[in-house]
Amino acid sequence: QIEVIVRRTKFRLRKAEERAHILRGLLKALNAIDEVIALIRRSNTVEIAREGLMGLLEIDELQANAILEMQLRRLAALEHQKITAEHDELQAKINEYNEILASPAKQRTIVSEELAAIVDKFGDDRRSALVPFDGDMSIEDLIAEEDIVVTISRSGYVKRTKTDDYRSQNRGGKGVRGT
Repeated sequence: QIEVIVRRTKFRLRKAEERAHILRGLLKALNAIDEVIALIRRSNTVEIAREGLMGLLEIDELQANAILEMQLRRLAALEHQKITAEHDELQAKINEYNEILASPAKQRTIVSEELAAIVDKFGDDRRSALVPFDGDMSIEDLIAEEDIVVTISRSGYVKRTKTDDYRSQNRGGKGVRGT
């Protein structure tokens, strides 16, 4: 269980760090919004705009792509607050994930909490009862009863077919071929 907690926490940490990295680039773009908009407008191609952003803001290609994919109207003051809040929240999560990975005691606590939650959710008594069978039972009792058709060919082959496999004929039908 602890291995699962560690792997899950590493995965969440990696995803949070990737998102925080992009948000840091967006925050840099928001702080220099006028220069960013001017650079994007005067760039003829996306590649030129990307390279210009990377040089202007000292960001990497991932962050530059995120800035270019964002609509200009989203780069307003309200969006700045949202991005700042999301970045702070992600930073808190990253710190929490690092604490979990660094502390085996915290990992054991998480395992015990998750197991307690499972017990609370599914911990009721069994609803069906298992009772021993006292009577006699043969192999024939295990075979399901169903209607069948037994066909014997001229060469002596025997074939058993369920009646459900035969379909009713329509007008001018020739029956089920191959039976």
